[in-house]
Amino acid sequence: MPLSKEQKQQAHIYLDKLLNASKSNLNGEEFLEWAYRVYPFMRELLSANDFRVRETAQALARFNAAEFNQRAELLPKVQATLRGILHAVKADLRDGHVVNARNQGRAEVEHELLTKVHALLDLNLKDPAAMLLGAILELRLRNLCSRYGITNVESIDPMNTELSKRRHYSEVIQHDIKKWGFIRNKADHAEFDAYSFEEVEQMYNGILEFIRTYAPLENEFGSEGVRG
Repeated sequence: MPLSKEQKQQAHIYLDKLLNASKSNLNGEEFLEWAYRVYPFMRELLSANDFRVRETAQALARFNAAEFNQRAELLPKVQATLRGILHAVKADLRDGHVVNARNQGRAEVEHELLTKVHALLDLNLKDPAAMLLGAILELRLRNLCSRYGITNVESIDPMNTELSKRRHYSEVIQHDIKKWGFIRNKADHAEFDAYSFEEVEQMYNGILEFIRTYAPLENEFGSEGVRG
């Protein structure tokens, strides 16, 4: 999801502080002190996999790997690179292109889990696939509850009841989620004969559609394929 107004304001203030602190030419010690405030800020604001964070890390690595007598020549180039990245992030922040890194990270984790589920189904391993799908569903329902201010509910069934009661999705979807929760519960308790491979495959397709329609995150993945 996008950053809140308060988060954007705080990020803007800190970006300005970092940029102002690097307007003049810094010596080696001052540069490293400044640079090692830049990197953790970027990583927290964006994500470890963001290309701007990677470029920042690579620029610092080049500087640290240089011979001591080469650093004076390299320093202004690396400083200019980092300032350019900060200016680009500031522009993206202003234009609304910076998303909540926590949600971005969550989407990346769930993408990996869904990829594993697809691989498990390819191997006809329905039971671990059902367990992973249940975990993914629970995470998304929890995110929806947080988004709509629903508290004091943790597991799939009560979250599903509250979200449906407030008409965030239809009774048909509520019924589907109840069925998926049943399969997840049976899988978690090793009652593997209580559901079929086809039902887990339908659960996979149904959860994909539910995520895309009712519970997307900002910067959401979209490459998982529907089965069947």
